[in-house]
Amino acid sequence: MNKKTQAIVLKTTKYTDNSLIVKLFTKEEGLKSYIVGVSKKGNRVATFQGLNIIHLESTQHGNNKLARIKSAQIDIPYRTIHSNWIKGSVIQFLNELLYQCIKEETANVDLYEFIESHLLYFDEVNSFEPNFHLYFMIKMSRYLGFYPQGSWKEGVKFNLVEGNYQPTKLSSIEILEGTLSEAFYKLSITDITDLSKVVISSKNRRELLKSILFYFKIHQDGFSDLKSQEILETVFSE
Repeated sequence: MNKKTQAIVLKTTKYTDNSLIVKLFTKEEGLKSYIVGVSKKGNRVATFQGLNIIHLESTQHGNNKLARIKSAQIDIPYRTIHSNWIKGSVIQFLNELLYQCIKEETANVDLYEFIESHLLYFDEVNSFEPNFHLYFMIKMSRYLGFYPQGSWKEGVKFNLVEGNYQPTKLSSIEILEGTLSEAFYKLSITDITDLSKVVISSKNRRELLKSILFYFKIHQDGFSDLKSQEILETVFSE
């Protein structure tokens, strides 16, 4: 049986000289793995670059075999992501993040459309937004089931374990300090088109990244350290 679907590429692994195993987040079936033959005239390796948005036709024979991609092409080509090295560093980070977070083999159209629309926005804007990855992570937590609850005001801090804002004077790795709690809250309530209005220092941006990753580690089963975190911190330290 042939199926057609949109998908976002999460991981590509070489299988043979002329074939790949690709793990995709599909719009209709959630996380799914495929085998695909590649050649200069047919399906191309470049089509399956991380976080590419593709359209594919596949076939599957039997329940115990990987579906095979018959044809695949980039559905919406990126304009700047693969040519801008700073944007490319962010995409590498988000690719690793999504690969760890997306586990369900069932459709999650809302999450799919969130990811697709935000990747396209990030690609289309000419000016680089250094807070985009933080914004993306906070907003995505809504679809993963642990979106921050409550609101920030003076004297209130965000508790990463409880997932809400609390009046406290305590300081620990589980609690965002005042300035970080304020920045975290502003990112959570800001529209993407107003993201540049949220001003965060380079130091606080790095600290906030570590805290949000810790937040994911607490609430997302199996979430582990990201190798690309160090690359991203280096990029934003310049």
